[in-house]
Amino acid sequence: MSRAVGVSEAEIHRGGQAFLPLGGDLSALWPGSPCAEGLLSVVALSGPLRPGTSIVECRAQWRPARHGRLRPDVRVLTLLDHDAAGDPARVAGLRAQTWARVGAGPVVVVGSAGQLEAALACRPPGRGGGTSHLRAVYRLDAATAAAAADGAKAVVAHTPVLGYLAGRVRECGQLHVDWYRCYFRDGGDGVLVTVLRGSGPVRVDVHVPGAALTACPVHHGGVLLAR
Repeated sequence: MSRAVGVSEAEIHRGGQAFLPLGGDLSALWPGSPCAEGLLSVVALSGPLRPGTSIVECRAQWRPARHGRLRPDVRVLTLLDHDAAGDPARVAGLRAQTWARVGAGPVVVVGSAGQLEAALACRPPGRGGGTSHLRAVYRLDAATAAAAADGAKAVVAHTPVLGYLAGRVRECGQLHVDWYRCYFRDGGDGVLVTVLRGSGPVRVDVHVPGAALTACPVHHGGVLLAR
């Protein structure tokens, strides 16, 4: 049997330049930001999203984002990084606006370890509920997420081109894939991912290195393991 070969995210970035003006950004090919796709469904894998929940997604750039299956009872907000490019006063103002829009219900903050630390440090008193209503979700690349040993942490797997791919389910500790949005198959030294439901260009057999696909021993759904 021949080995499955896909396209890397680096090749997508290089190829995308053919459709853009000189010096253009690949993100212009998407109506929304691709890196936010699948946020809701994957975060829901890492823990329940009760009515009135606010999801605060830490991002380096402020762009419109499409999050997949939307819920009218869950609010999704963007928190710009404190060191994002641009006027520092404007960045600080946008960050303050985000926290001002957070509701009184549970709050889920999604980002890298550094982003989470900075986000929680700038949270105004009384905003985002108490500690018992605040949940931090660590955003990692697929290989790192699959290899993460600390089962107590909420973890999601993410790539810049494909968006959110999988979330760790607390009951089994496994990194379950978002099978509704993406199709996963073995790709030799990684997995090949095809986006079934998303905005922007079609992405077929995108190679995600360092992860392997198997079945959850508890729930029998597809999960990612470290290769």
